Parts: sequence; C-alpha cells; structure tokens
Amino acid sequence: MTPRETVILARYVKALCPQQAIDEFTPDAWHDLLGDYSLDEARAAAATVARRQPFVAPAEMIAECDRERRAALGRVRRAQLDAQVPDVPAISPAIRDGLRGKPGDPRPLRETIRSIMSRHGRPELMPAAPAAPARDVPANEQHAALDAWQTEQERPAS
Repeated sequence: MTPRETVILARYVKALCPQQAIDEFTPDAWHDLLGDYSLDEARAAAATVARRQPFVAPAEMIAECDRERRAALGRVRRAQLDAQVPDVPAISPAIRDGLRGKPGDPRPLRETIRSIMSRHGRPELMPAAPAAPARDVPANEQHAALDAWQTEQERPAS
C-alpha cells in the first residue's frame, strides 16, 4: 500500500467509525504497520472488524488480513489437490467424490466396495490367532543361554 492509499484507508475507517480519533499523523503511523498489505485487503479487514466492534485498530486489521490470506492459501491448495485427483473412468464417481472430499451419501461407495468384493472375493475377516504370551525370562537365564551359544560357536567343527 502506498502512503496515499493509507490516507484513503484512514478516511475510510473514520467513515466506518465516526467516534474513532484520527488525526493528520494517523496515516503515517498506519502506513508503517499496514504498508505490506494492499488497500483492498486493508479495507475488507477494516470493514470486518467494524462489523463486530466500534473501533478499528491496525493490529486487528493485520490479524484479519492474515486470516484472509491463510484462508485464500487454503483454497488454492485445495484446488491444487482437487486437480491432482485422477479423473479416470475406472474410478467410480462415489470413490472419486470421496477422494475430492465432497460430503455425500456413503451408500454409493458402499455399493461399489460390495461389488468389487463380490467379483474378487473377500479377504479373510477372521483376526489372526493371538500370539502366545512371552515368558518372562530372568536375566541370569538369558546370560546363561547366550554363554552356551557362544561356547558352542567357538568349538571347532568335528
């Protein structure tokens, strides 16, 4: 934002909040704080803040601008992710919509899964048998077993 645009912003905030004190030095101070943002961003932020409270501080406008930038970045990333999802005819519309994160009725997806499983068989649904619990071997038995193994390894083959 240019210094001239900062003067326009200060006048805009004065129109939004007539009770707010703004003098001839306010645009200079605000430019130091808000110079990294565009006039459109700052105006939208000022309007958003003015809707919920009677005074608009530069820190609140900065927070609102940053929040909107993060939201816009999230929308761009979401569009990029949607573009990366393959649009292959082999993928059913229910699965494709699920990949794109579109909320909807899960029944078509369930029907697709059922049809695939009926064609290709079902995986084993029984859980594996639980493993036998490990016996707690005292340390001295572990050392004795290790010593016996090492001794056996050191013996020459006969």
